[in-house]
Amino acid sequence: MHRKNLFWGALLLTLTISAAGAGLGWACSSMGPDKHVGVVQAINTPEGALVLVDAETGKPIRFIASAKVLEGVKVHDKAVVTFKTEGDRLLAKEIVIAKG
Repeated sequence: MHRKNLFWGALLLTLTISAAGAGLGWACSSMGPDKHVGVVQAINTPEGALVLVDAETGKPIRFIASAKVLEGVKVHDKAVVTFKTEGDRLLAKEIVIAKG
């Protein structure tokens, strides 16, 4: 539970800094390992894929995700994707949408 509170605290701090600055000022490296922050560019539910434009690099990143993980996610959502690497694939374990 403490770990989840730390996550939400870090996300809130990141959103606050982002709102104070210009544009999308999130840095993925500040979120820790195996996380990317950005804006959802595309979702392909039948294929189980999500494309996130990384806030730090501005480049699209493709994740494989189950229908359950993709539930409620929409194009243009600001999101934090927690993933694991399997070979050359990035498997989304959790997607947290920024409320705003």
